[in-house]
Amino acid sequence: MTEATEQETTGDEGLLPDLRAQAEHATAGGDPDLVGLVQVANAYGLETEVVLTVSGQVLAGTLVSGRTYFAGLADAVQGDDPDDTVRGALAARYRRRAEEFEGWGEGSTLGDLDPDGPEDDRLSALPRVAYLHLRDARLVSGHRLPLWRGRLADVVGWTAGSLQGGSTG
Repeated sequence: MTEATEQETTGDEGLLPDLRAQAEHATAGGDPDLVGLVQVANAYGLETEVVLTVSGQVLAGTLVSGRTYFAGLADAVQGDDPDDTVRGALAARYRRRAEEFEGWGEGSTLGDLDPDGPEDDRLSALPRVAYLHLRDARLVSGHRLPLWRGRLADVVGWTAGSLQGGSTG
């Protein structure tokens, strides 16, 4: 293989625009298809069962929006404590974080949630994401996690759906 041919096959400059975007997403923060699923979850509240491979562990759960995650975290942290306690103050912080996800879908080229689907598949107007959020996360080892947050860049593999058969706890 010549030096020029090798450069063409290993660099991004020879890729089609869509493939170049996928390569940039994969380098910058995870699989572009999973990134899109997380963006839609954050923007529209779409919840999807997923199975992830992260740091040698298999994790299954329901992908939820950041808003749902932080609202649940606030409830878990506060418990039955009144608002004017340390737990209440921490819960208020997480509730403010949940509110940051309000309006994520505004201005998206995805459409107005037409039941027949959008006219195209562009997600360019949705904000970039770095984290995904799961509810009822389960490690294949059988341990359950009520809420889970992970960096998209750390996900090695994933699939939509739930674990079939076997024991997950």
